[in-house]
Amino acid sequence: MAAVNSPHTTIIAGQQGVLEAVVAECEGRGVRARMIPVDYASHSPQVEVVREEILSALADVKPCESSIPFYSTVTGGLLKDTTVCDAAYWYRNLRERVRFEETIGVLAGSGHTAFVEASPHPVLTLPVNDTLHALDVEPALVTGTLRRDEGSLERFHASLAAAFIAGLDVDWHQPA
Repeated sequence: MAAVNSPHTTIIAGQQGVLEAVVAECEGRGVRARMIPVDYASHSPQVEVVREEILSALADVKPCESSIPFYSTVTGGLLKDTTVCDAAYWYRNLRERVRFEETIGVLAGSGHTAFVEASPHPVLTLPVNDTLHALDVEPALVTGTLRRDEGSLERFHASLAAAFIAGLDVDWHQPA
């Protein structure tokens, strides 16, 4: 299993032929399944062949202590010591199962009710909503920042406006 994103969204990784058979089986049972077009299977043993390359490429990463709480989908919760986010941590991030649902549950259990996905296309807002619904948590906001084919500053401002309307404190000042 490559990722558990919500009670209804699981990602598996492996050899193409095996995955095609799984997708066909799911479709035959009326379960939504699709292939994700990638060159290799992240969050699976296939990543191990590039381990040394990744560790070497990230060797100069010097993690520091964070003043902002850091919730990790590698550990499934609050990572109190962010100085461990070295090359080995980021390799684990690529190799190990993504514990997204578990991490959202920890965040919700800690009182978080607003979730903003900062990405060019928010694909995790549905799994966040699914997870919160399963936990019987009413979110203040679950949104993205941009959308596919809508990467403008105007789109970003519209997302900020949605956050503001939902009651979040938004800093509208542009950095100097």
